[in-house]
Amino acid sequence: MLLCGACLVASTEVIRKLPAHDRLSHGYGCVAIGDVNDVDALAERLAAIVRDPAPAPEVGRRGCLFARELQREIPFPHLLEQILQAAAAREKIPQEAAGDAPVACATRFAFAERAAARNVVDRAKAAPGCFGLAQARAILDDVQRDIAAGRADLKPLALAIETELAVAMAEEDAGDVDALDLGPLFRLHIARWALQDADLSALIPVRDPRVRVLAFDYDVAEFMAPRGGADLPVQPAPRRSHIVAFARAAGRYRSPLVVDARTARILTLSDGTRTAAEIVRDADQTAEAAGRHSLEWLEQLFVDGLISLRDRPAGLAHRAGTGGRRRELSSRSP
Repeated sequence: MLLCGACLVASTEVIRKLPAHDRLSHGYGCVAIGDVNDVDALAERLAAIVRDPAPAPEVGRRGCLFARELQREIPFPHLLEQILQAAAAREKIPQEAAGDAPVACATRFAFAERAAARNVVDRAKAAPGCFGLAQARAILDDVQRDIAAGRADLKPLALAIETELAVAMAEEDAGDVDALDLGPLFRLHIARWALQDADLSALIPVRDPRVRVLAFDYDVAEFMAPRGGADLPVQPAPRRSHIVAFARAAGRYRSPLVVDARTARILTLSDGTRTAAEIVRDADQTAEAAGRHSLEWLEQLFVDGLISLRDRPAGLAHRAGTGGRRRELSSRSP
């Protein structure tokens, strides 16, 4: 049904079995029914669609785009082809085709581990494996002491480790996040049964409670994809840059994202007090990407799970402008 472009109405249980279902969202790319055996609830949901059919084609279009993207990323036809070719040639089935490929242990402190493993810092002592915050801080202290003793060449490494620590501290800043219901399928909270494109600008974006926006005074992107020691910049470009980190929830981490100034501004302003139209107007005035399709980008942030959307409360008056000082999301910067 999704690939046909029809509006999918299905049980929550079935939808949650779809890969990447968190990008589908009830009321946006599908209609999720908590209990399809509850005849009254099912009838009420279907009746709402019949009474107000205008959003149905748009929900179907979004669901179709989701399904096409999903199909594009599915590797199983290629894996099946490999298995059949190996069987026909009476060869051993490749390990990755059999689905048993080993998974490497990813670390949040690649630069700190590099410093220890390569004996960049003579005093660094750390157990093998993935580092924790305490180990990374100890490595940074050693690096900074050596810089003070004349090792100016270690300054880029110190910045890189500081960046890793800032992200890790934001990830550990769970607070009450674990107590919240963060079901990604239900991020749209509106009275209408589904979202119509024309309604988006009047809705209120609210940042996901796990999101932490970090600001830096240097180009942090130069530290986010290390491949080797020579990749460290001698001096990172002096420019404002941002990372979106995610507080750990239910013991799970989400990879941090390097974002542009416009995205950081949109997320900062998505505090439940402004409409989408007000936020993108402000973002276009203050960010380096002014003039681009910011409302479409805000919608993409919703699809990516960084914000939720809700109706504007009756008591929230529409503001003509967005000037003046605004309370911004507090962030850590090393």
